Amino acid sequence: MLQPLGPWTYQPQDRLGGGGLAQTYRCTRPGDAQAYAIKVLKNPLHLNTLMREVGALIALDGHPAIPALYDHGRDANGDLCLVATLMPGTRLDHWVRRHGPLPLEGTLSVVAQVLDVLRHAHSRGLLHKDIKHSNLLIEQGQIALLDWGASERLDEPASETLRAKPMFVAPECHRGQHSAATDFYALGWLMVFLSTGQEPFHCAQLKDRPYWGVAHVLEKRLLPPLPAPLQRLAGHWLHRDPALRRVDYDLASLLGTPPAHPLDGDGWDFTALADHADMLAFGAQQRIPNYQCDQAQKLEDAQDTGAALALLEDAAAQGHLRAIRMLGAWLIDAPGQRDRALALLRQAASARSVPGSYLLAKALLRAGEPCTPGSPVHGLLTHAARHGHASALERLARYLPPLSAQLAREWAAESGQSRALRALGRATP
Repeated sequence: MLQPLGPWTYQPQDRLGGGGLAQTYRCTRPGDAQAYAIKVLKNPLHLNTLMREVGALIALDGHPAIPALYDHGRDANGDLCLVATLMPGTRLDHWVRRHGPLPLEGTLSVVAQVLDVLRHAHSRGLLHKDIKHSNLLIEQGQIALLDWGASERLDEPASETLRAKPMFVAPECHRGQHSAATDFYALGWLMVFLSTGQEPFHCAQLKDRPYWGVAHVLEKRLLPPLPAPLQRLAGHWLHRDPALRRVDYDLASLLGTPPAHPLDGDGWDFTALADHADMLAFGAQQRIPNYQCDQAQKLEDAQDTGAALALLEDAAAQGHLRAIRMLGAWLIDAPGQRDRALALLRQAASARSVPGSYLLAKALLRAGEPCTPGSPVHGLLTHAARHGHASALERLARYLPPLSAQLAREWAAESGQSRALRALGRATP
């Protein structure tokens, strides 16, 4: 069970910032004159979001540009919180809008410092996956990189959910892929913003999240004028194809080597893109897998199952893990489709999809397969449970010794899993 938070106190007027998922405040504790930062998640059931950031801060402890973790748990109101170093400085987006773009030397200094953070994180197997101006602070030329809640491991498949706002997100993330090159793409656009004050493509003009993702995948890349050193960095990092980006943490090496590949000038003109009123449907039509999955769910909710399945079939044929898992889940109870559905779920599980592993285990249990230590079902449920899948935890608890089962249900209940809550005699949310 998640530990109670220590005796931290804060006031609403001490708010430091926040967004749709969490708010951050300046906080203190009795007997300690130092101030800290407390992040309070808006949804008390978003346990995995909290633990992802907690795990990242523990793994990255010791870097001066990354907050150190001091505490995490539930406060007296039941809210999920973490307490970390109160990093000094002003958000980079606020700084640029107040003072104008940074000079070349200032931009290169920020880039060099972010490269050092990426070297540290990537060497520990972590991607940030949400590098953008609003997640960076600057104080007397020194930066801090905040908000590691979207971070993911390099040695695991990309999450089926895009956790970051897509304004700076690399194109491959919309195809369910990531690599070290993913963070370099976002750093390239951050560099453009610092030097010019302009956000990627027309994202400042069109406040439409589906457009932001479509722009990175499809729109013609027209960069504003940049100093020659920054043009070179853009040539290293702003390719749509991650295989063409240069992954190198040494700024001098990057500036001293010309890009191996020219940036492509292909793509849609903004005026043509902006003519599409439904950018989600347009992205699906253009075969962007994440958009196909989202549009398929929208069509299924509208009872247009045939069109929904067609989109999933196409996205699954592109190897998109989420589409493969969704298609398997949708077909499992369809007449004559069970064998194919199981094959799809096996494909998802073999690629280490967490929800795919759980759904396959559930289907195999329904078919009468045992869940004993060492069995395929036990392995599938254990994999999903270790990655925080609440329903996998609850189902695995049914096959564990009493004490282990109690702990598994307690952890599942932290995420609001209804069966676990009922088994523990608690009210469901």
